[in-house]
Amino acid sequence: MSNSKPPVAKPGRKQPPLGSCCIYVDADNQPAGLSGALLRALRDRHLAPCRAEIFGNTKSSGLAPWAEQLRQDAALASCVSVHEVPCFDQSADVSLMLALGGSLDKLRRDRTHVVIVSRDNVLLACAQRLKDFGLRVLVVHHIAPASRFKVPRLALTTESAPDCDRSGCQRVRPARKSPGEAAVSVPC
Repeated sequence: MSNSKPPVAKPGRKQPPLGSCCIYVDADNQPAGLSGALLRALRDRHLAPCRAEIFGNTKSSGLAPWAEQLRQDAALASCVSVHEVPCFDQSADVSLMLALGGSLDKLRRDRTHVVIVSRDNVLLACAQRLKDFGLRVLVVHHIAPASRFKVPRLALTTESAPDCDRSGCQRVRPARKSPGEAAVSVPC
């Protein structure tokens, strides 16, 4: 009988465990063409979508395309909810915030990441409050102006992969209100 220990396998580079995330989409102002880049970006961040809720008003042309594209993802195939609301100012935004409020305890208890797909300031303010409450929040949007809110944001394009250098920050171009206004770094 040998006293030598069995060889220890050199561990390969382990991937961090996937964290779950719920996606809340403001379909009134974000193109459904972002869905593929969104899912890739979430998986690159080791986030596994477990549910998607899509909000839009009765005149929104984005509800059906968002639902169709997200349901093509195996993890979301049966977990996509569409919420069509009356066509009033910010009705989809308010409905999205009410849904988040109704899920707040469960999201906090389960340590689920919240992903808000919108560029509206009212939803950025909502994301900031969720972050202040201790939730992990990521705001995803098509290229849009920078804001005063300090929540992690990810700007995506419909043509390419996420616009993020994965080194800790991304570049988000602000609206040009005055000549010479510089780009702002926003933490990922």
